Amino acid sequence: MSDVDLAVDSGQALLNLVDTARAHRLIVDGERLLPAARDKTRGVSLTYRAPEPP
Repeated sequence: MSDVDLAVDSGQALLNLVDTARAHRLIVDGERLLPAARDKTRGVSLTYRAPEPP
């Protein structure tokens, strides 16, 4: 597992635990490490940061 995957997946897990501030930091950090070839992964991680509907 790469550092990118670890950061984004950890962020997703924290979202599930409602630790949103820390989760978003990890997801953003992971996105910054993504090479252009991983645009699909970037798209998936962006959905993690989308706000939940009311």
